[in-house]
Amino acid sequence: MKKKSRAGVLEAPRSFVVREFETPKVGEEDILLEVEMCTICGSDLPVYKGMSPEIQFPIILGHELVGRIADMGNKAKDNDQLKVGDRVVYGGWEGCGTCRLCQEGNSRLCQVKKYPTRSCTQYPHLFGGMSEYMYIFGGRDLHKISQEVPAEAGCMGNNVGNGVYYSQFRGRVKKGDAVVISGVGGQGLGCVIGAKDMGASPIIVTGLGWDRDRLDFAKKLGADYAIDVEKEDPVEKVKAYTRGEMADVVVETSGHPQALKMAMSYVRPTGTITMVGINWPNLPLDGRMVNEIVFKELNVYGALGPRKSAMERGIQIINSRKFPVEEFITHRFTLSQLNEAFQTFDEKKGKCIKVGINPWQ
Repeated sequence: MKKKSRAGVLEAPRSFVVREFETPKVGEEDILLEVEMCTICGSDLPVYKGMSPEIQFPIILGHELVGRIADMGNKAKDNDQLKVGDRVVYGGWEGCGTCRLCQEGNSRLCQVKKYPTRSCTQYPHLFGGMSEYMYIFGGRDLHKISQEVPAEAGCMGNNVGNGVYYSQFRGRVKKGDAVVISGVGGQGLGCVIGAKDMGASPIIVTGLGWDRDRLDFAKKLGADYAIDVEKEDPVEKVKAYTRGEMADVVVETSGHPQALKMAMSYVRPTGTITMVGINWPNLPLDGRMVNEIVFKELNVYGALGPRKSAMERGIQIINSRKFPVEEFITHRFTLSQLNEAFQTFDEKKGKCIKVGINPWQ
């Protein structure tokens, strides 16, 4: 293990630099990961652009990653599920591990220790995956993954785990259900896998004109139909594809206010809507939307991130190699190229779906 770790540090909005930190010694309950590959999540973009006022710069980003356990504290070694050398996916939600929500498997909702957004000025510094090593307090939310899976597939564990949770656990998709997935970013594409895994049919995805390549990839993952909402009437298309019955389940991942309104139109009476997108600071929850929920007796669920069981099912799917998950990663970059990587991902340059960051190159 190296004595120092290189990391991509976001020192100010849209400004990454590579810095070196002392590789920390692990605490009794903690784990140090050697990061193999990390990817950019859509939730990283507001931080990168300086649109998250709660974030303190400088900061090391990255929570969608695959790596190997480089070191463990003595108490962490008592966990017979993990050992040094194991290849793991980081779930991204630490939690305190002891409160009622954590004990129920809902660490993502922990009110004691929320999602880590620590500045790297604090020891042990390495709080993000865009680094050679990452420090995991309490050694929690780590999930073993096959040594044989490509790194590009491994770092998509979050996206597939989320897709399983949003579609199977919250949407309660079952075999034969008609499913509409609104949005074809990493979360929406993960939902295609989650719905396909349950035998849903038809699976319909919606996106914009600039999503053409993602819409095509969704079909490669198992979607039956792809709708460009800028060129076609999506409600009429869903009606046609479902033979007039509309969708049993709609998963809204785009975070656009208009998309939620459309979800109300896609779903059949007594159907289910899972709300995933979170970029709605000024969402107009108008009377028509409330009436749709009441008069159609809709089941509307929020969904933040996966339970442990959903994450583990997602990793089982990746290990099975049934889906070309590694093809999510269309572009690869190094730590010194992080500014370019974020611009590429944000602007969807070169048919970008997701980018992979290799900290060792």
